[in-house]
Amino acid sequence: MKKVLILGVNGFIGHHLSKRILETTDWEVYGMDMASDRIQDLVANDRMHFFEGDITINTEWVEYHVKKCDVILPLVAIATPSTYVKEPLKVFELDFEANLPIVRSAARYRKHLIFPSTSEVYGMSRDAEFDPE
Repeated sequence: MKKVLILGVNGFIGHHLSKRILETTDWEVYGMDMASDRIQDLVANDRMHFFEGDITINTEWVEYHVKKCDVILPLVAIATPSTYVKEPLKVFELDFEANLPIVRSAARYRKHLIFPSTSEVYGMSRDAEFDPE
């Protein structure tokens, strides 16, 4: 049975992915987030293990679970578009700097890491329609 670590499990991607994993596989999901309102229905599942915490504070928990799990998904990010404009340094500190030790731990323990991306990589487009080309 695979073990998946989802950091930011209560976020949009995290909770949908956890739900799909629990519905379609026999995998265990270990998740951390600072809230649990979106995943309340999942916490009742015996294969869902939730810890309320912060990746910048609960580093020992994160390190232990990176070592324990097969696949790591560091989904922790600021999801408020206005924060990207008003406080870009805060966004960089969380989205990049706080996730970097997790990436390094995954490499050290030779774990699979799935590092997501968002539309933010494209910046502010002036085009009426988005063209990925």
